[in-house]
Amino acid sequence: MLVRLLVSLILIYLSSCSFYSEEVEIITIDKSFYIQDLDENTDELNKKSAINEVDDKPIEKKIEVVKTYKLPVNASIIDNFSSELPGIIFNTKYKEPVRAINKGKVVYINDDKIGEMVIIIRHPLGFYSVYNNNYEILVAKGDYVNKSKVIATTSKKPFYFEMKKFKTPINPINYLE
Repeated sequence: MLVRLLVSLILIYLSSCSFYSEEVEIITIDKSFYIQDLDENTDELNKKSAINEVDDKPIEKKIEVVKTYKLPVNASIIDNFSSELPGIIFNTKYKEPVRAINKGKVVYINDDKIGEMVIIIRHPLGFYSVYNNNYEILVAKGDYVNKSKVIATTSKKPFYFEMKKFKTPINPINYLE
C-alpha cells in the first residue's frame, strides 16, 4: 500500500513537470557518421546546447552549417535533372578522373565489368552520391573517402551522376559548386 502511494506521488510530480510554460528554442544536432568533421562551425555547434547553461535563456543565434560539394568530373553537363532523369549526365572523355563530391563512406560498388560500373557513397546528414559509367573503380566497399579523392575513371559512355537525400533523388546542381 505504501509503495502504491509512493509511486502515485512520483507520477503526479513527474506529470506536473511537463507543464513548463516557457518556450525554449531547441537545436537538433544530427549525429550521423563523420559529422564532427563536416565544417569548423560544427565544433561550436556541439559546444552549445538547446539552453544556455549560464543564464537559462534560449539560444538566440542558430549556427548554419554550409554544405558545399565539388563536381565529380571536369566536364560540361549535357542532360540535367528532371522528372524523367533523376540525375545529371556529363560529357566526359575516356578515362578521366572521377572525384568524390564530399567526404563519406563507400557503401556500394558494382564492378562486375559486365554492365555499368557504379559507386555509391554515403555522406553526412543522409546524403548519397551515385557515380555511374565508370571504367575503373579505385576504391573498395567500406572505404572512407575525402572530398575530391579520385575514386574511379570514366568509361566511353557519358558519365552519369545522381544525388539522394535518404532515398529521394534531389537536383545535384543545387548542391554542387
